[in-house]
Amino acid sequence: MSARHTPGPWHIHPDHPRAVDASGGVEICVAQFAIRQGGNDVQMVVEAEANARLIAAAPDLLAALENALRWHDQLRPDDVARMRAAIAKAAGP
Repeated sequence: MSARHTPGPWHIHPDHPRAVDASGGVEICVAQFAIRQGGNDVQMVVEAEANARLIAAAPDLLAALENALRWHDQLRPDDVARMRAAIAKAAGP
């Protein structure tokens, strides 16, 4: 697959734990708070930071799945289907 996204690696900005940057300082995104009625402010910050870490890992996760599929004859069919679905979700239409 040829990447249609900003090339990785992506990382958490050193001064902003909710910001995800790519090489050269290109900003990918800033994870926002999920505001909920009666929500806990500290929990919302922790959740936003965790979302940023997951986003930052996306290029690595996609590459790992694509590599694992090269060995798909040794995997269970349902594992292969889940991996293909995750790749399709990441790659888009």
